[in-house]
Amino acid sequence: MAEIAEAAAPYEMGPGEYEKMEDQFKAVVSKLMMLAADWEQRKYQTERRWLDDLRRYHGYHDAETASKLQRLQQSARSYRADVIVNVTRPKTNAMSARLMDMLFPTDEKCWGILPTPVPELEESAEQAANREREMRRMKAEEMRKQAAAGEEGEPEMGEAFDEEYSTVAKAVNHFKAIKTEAQARARAMESEIDDQLVESRFQSQARDMIDDGCRIGSGIIEAPVTSGRSRSGWSQVEGEKNVFRLKFERNAKAGVRRIDPWSFFPDPDARTIEEAQGAFIRNIETKRSLRALAKIEGVNRGAIRRLIQKGPGFSAPPYLAELRAITGDNRTPITNRYCVWRYVGALDREDLEIMSEYRGDSEMQSIMDEMDDLDEINVVILFCDGEVLSVELHPLDSGEPLFSIFCPEKDEASVWGYGVPHMIRSEQRIINAAWRAMMDNAGVAAGPQVVRSSKAKTEDGTNELRPWQVWVYDDEDPVQRSQQRKPVETLLIDMNQEQLAAIIMLAREHIDEVTSIPRL
Repeated sequence: MAEIAEAAAPYEMGPGEYEKMEDQFKAVVSKLMMLAADWEQRKYQTERRWLDDLRRYHGYHDAETASKLQRLQQSARSYRADVIVNVTRPKTNAMSARLMDMLFPTDEKCWGILPTPVPELEESAEQAANREREMRRMKAEEMRKQAAAGEEGEPEMGEAFDEEYSTVAKAVNHFKAIKTEAQARARAMESEIDDQLVESRFQSQARDMIDDGCRIGSGIIEAPVTSGRSRSGWSQVEGEKNVFRLKFERNAKAGVRRIDPWSFFPDPDARTIEEAQGAFIRNIETKRSLRALAKIEGVNRGAIRRLIQKGPGFSAPPYLAELRAITGDNRTPITNRYCVWRYVGALDREDLEIMSEYRGDSEMQSIMDEMDDLDEINVVILFCDGEVLSVELHPLDSGEPLFSIFCPEKDEASVWGYGVPHMIRSEQRIINAAWRAMMDNAGVAAGPQVVRSSKAKTEDGTNELRPWQVWVYDDEDPVQRSQQRKPVETLLIDMNQEQLAAIIMLAREHIDEVTSIPRL
């Protein structure tokens, strides 16, 4: 970092000044890394709940139920059914599809821009409205003169003009002109926003966000963001008739993007995203993606060069292995990756001054000089393994959060919500338990229990209830002898399918009530 700071410093540093500034800079970076690690750790219990929800979605028992069933199998030493009727998956998909159909119809937009009933325009817009009103007045006056001179026009135009531009009429026409201008500007803004959303694939990003929300309870969208997509095109070389060159231009239009909930770490003490001090976003990068990151304006190329020379040292987070186990993906864990953190939120003024001074960012220093001490400074900082890749001010002057979190069922104590698998977890367990009981009952009722004389125990000594089990009783026992048993008898186990099926149907009806989505 030394060569960058020394080259960009606005003044010649004295002996020891640079070492002191570098220590302060490393302390700020270390503080950010410790804060990211703390927020990541405090999200651990939420991620455990998400994993259980995904297990239910994919047709597996949650961790607690699976552990209980395993202990039961070992203690009973018997054959017990371990089947699952996956009602959670179709119900979750139905909720997601219903929301998508309502929010993203195929033939129209799900949003629009209209002016308020009494619009208030900026000075430039109001001047444009006044010019339009003045042109209409001049046109009406011209028509009045033509009518008065006997030329083409209506004879009553003079009286109409006097009435139109009376005191009240002038105010009405002024309001109409402002409203017309506001409507025109709203249509123009709607067209521009629509173009930006189409280019950033808003509907696709929002559908993924809805899927996240329905499955684990939280879907996240970030906006506005700079797409940074490159456009290519052929242009003729100046002075050459038939020579063309391929040119690349970076598109700086605003857009939206979906954020992976597993990589999003907001302030854990906040109940809403508006209350959060900030948020960390974890990005797992390769050498190739780091090199692509270096091409973005404002990114510290020297820091990326040092990261590539040092090599990756990031191991995959623990949840990823469990996710792969749930989906049946048995690939080896992710290795040789870089963990790039992005912090979006408030930063202490002293820390930001240290960063800007160390990096020689005179523009940011001048902006901070103009701000009041009580003003909150929101920034976007990109860092990785002790290296700061970029420092920028918050893209919104208002400081409003860039993230929106969609929760099917909100949690009053946290920014995270609850998805469909969590809402119907009890009903799903009832269905699974009733179905297992039905299978166990069907297993022992599939054939008779055979009793023959000799000893009062099973033939194989296991004393288990299972189909075609043979039981032996003691011929010498006076009680058994007094009952005058036949040499061979059969005992049938009652089949309770109807009663157990009624429990399953009752649980399914309760699921429809909880989710408000009836079965088709």
